[in-house]
Amino acid sequence: MVIAERPGAFLTIRDLEKIAGGDPRQIVDLVESFAEDHSVEHRQTLDLNAAHSLLSPRVKAIMGSDLVESSQAGEDASTESLNRAQALLSELGKKLFDVPYVEYRPASGAQANGLFFLGAMKSGDAVMTLSAKNGGHYTYQSGSYPGAYGLDITEIPCDGDDYPTVNLELLADQLERVRPKWLTVGGATMLFPYQLQKIAGMVQGVGGRIHYDGAHILGLAASGVFQDPLHEGASVMTGSTQKTLSGPLGGLILMHDEDVSEALKSRIPTFIASFANNRTVAMALTMAEHLAFGKDYSTAVASNALALSRALDSEGFRLPGKDRGFTQSHVVLVDLEPTPHKADSVNVLRRAGIISSLAAVPSTYPEKRALRLGSPVCTKKGMGEGEMAEIARLLRRVLLEGEEPEAVGTDVAALVASFPSVQYCF
Repeated sequence: MVIAERPGAFLTIRDLEKIAGGDPRQIVDLVESFAEDHSVEHRQTLDLNAAHSLLSPRVKAIMGSDLVESSQAGEDASTESLNRAQALLSELGKKLFDVPYVEYRPASGAQANGLFFLGAMKSGDAVMTLSAKNGGHYTYQSGSYPGAYGLDITEIPCDGDDYPTVNLELLADQLERVRPKWLTVGGATMLFPYQLQKIAGMVQGVGGRIHYDGAHILGLAASGVFQDPLHEGASVMTGSTQKTLSGPLGGLILMHDEDVSEALKSRIPTFIASFANNRTVAMALTMAEHLAFGKDYSTAVASNALALSRALDSEGFRLPGKDRGFTQSHVVLVDLEPTPHKADSVNVLRRAGIISSLAAVPSTYPEKRALRLGSPVCTKKGMGEGEMAEIARLLRRVLLEGEEPEAVGTDVAALVASFPSVQYCF
């Protein structure tokens, strides 16, 4: 790939340590070359990372505007127009997700999870969360916010080696015993919706409420394409704004209940003193675009994920979730155990110009022996089901046939070059 020919491509950590102690003017040149390296790679690669999407040109322009130098709001905002932009963002969030309360200050979906736990709960409160083995995010494990805050954590019981499903019978018994204040579901490898209405009825029966981590499916939920947690029993949904919502990096906390909103409103300023106005103003434009194009985009994202799954299956890959129809979200999981490269597949694919990530399934946890792919970026570029079949063939050539990745990369670059613009935006 072109990236390997650029100045900083082969620098080691020790090289960088020496450079950091050298001439600042040379450091400036090198740092600028790193940014250009990324831009070149960004334009040439096929991004199948399920956690990525693309900003529209107008959103990207706001991110690089003078707003980048404004990092406060409210009484400390530099202009009244910023306060109006924040108010508009809040109203757009309410409309898009049909909820009365929106918190947009978190800098990421992970931080949104943490602020929810810290704001809505008290030390000693009983909570039930998905374990990491069953797809639960690290932010609701004992080693993160819940544990540090002194919450009493119980794992949600699940079945399944390939793909976890909540065991409702065992859950009912545990709910009666634990009587949690909150139950958290969600995660980074969701292929299928939860039986949320049943779970919600059970949780409410013991006086608890549901928090849904919609980090990955936030945009799909807003469009009614995957699952609409906030209207299927969840009181709160957190999420990342840079994934299926296609906005800048950030987090949202969406709430039905006034007491939760008020608790967060009083606590969050003690954790977030200021935030970037370029992000929040750009997020308002992202929401407007999703109101206009989100249904079509989300439908195409889900359709492409399913088409990619089916094509990968036809090419000889083994996919967790096949017995349930592969996937209903933007995520595709591929079992790496039968492949020659296994956990090194991400690095091998990167040499071919294909961006992906690893994930764990219950049967191999904690080892990450599954490839996690996603359809948001290629869909945002305008690719369709025909391209999904071509992508599956490219993956077969690298991972199953053992073709030289750089040789396959030529065809990857040609595919990407034929879709140069960003779709589903103003």
